Amino acid sequence: MNKGTTSIFDLRRCRYTTEISPFRFVHFKFPRPFLNSIAEQEGRDALDHIDLGDALRIEDPIFAALGDLMETVFLHTERATSFLIDDVSIAAVCHVVDRYCSTGRRHRRKSECLSAVQMRRASEILDENLPGTIPLSKVASECNLPPASFRKAFKESFGALPSAWLERRRIDRAMKLLQDDALDSRAIAMMAGFRSCPEMKRVFAKHLGQQPGWFRPSAFSRHRADDAAPQQAKAAAAHRNRLN
Repeated sequence: MNKGTTSIFDLRRCRYTTEISPFRFVHFKFPRPFLNSIAEQEGRDALDHIDLGDALRIEDPIFAALGDLMETVFLHTERATSFLIDDVSIAAVCHVVDRYCSTGRRHRRKSECLSAVQMRRASEILDENLPGTIPLSKVASECNLPPASFRKAFKESFGALPSAWLERRRIDRAMKLLQDDALDSRAIAMMAGFRSCPEMKRVFAKHLGQQPGWFRPSAFSRHRADDAAPQQAKAAAAHRNRLN
């Protein structure tokens, strides 16, 4: 059986499922109200039925990619924030709605942003929970929105999904803490919301192209100030532009 093999069952018609493999498989279960909320967000009518057809053991590259992502999460649990799991789940249900569900007419999607009050409340909650352990549904509830609607409106308002926005805020917090040479890297990682020092290093390399220690004031003693300072300022400015 090839990687990414997918089986889909409508539990209204089929009361049982079969495992496609005795190992290395991911099981998603989508309640119909969740499917309908995604259909609404995508500008469609409420779904009518799932077009199963030959949707038993099909080759689906989207689910193969999502499976790869989940495998990474299972192998590296320090990256398994609740927001990441929520993002994978919502991406999966969006794909099911788009490819396998008959939802009638497609309407023009309205671009909906969070209100100023909702933006302020969301950023306050997330800033207080930088590790990302708070469920997306709780943040959405505080803004009086269902999770899928909140996720879309958040991206429209902030230019990034909640998980990506949180990652950038952790970098911002760490950049400020790195100015204190008395704090060691492990303490900074914890205070900035990273799960470990290696995770902080990985995220810095991904977004800034440098290790955290490069932004220490003491770095000037190891490099020429006229060479290090402009590069530090350029990297910090690039990060601030991504936050804005």
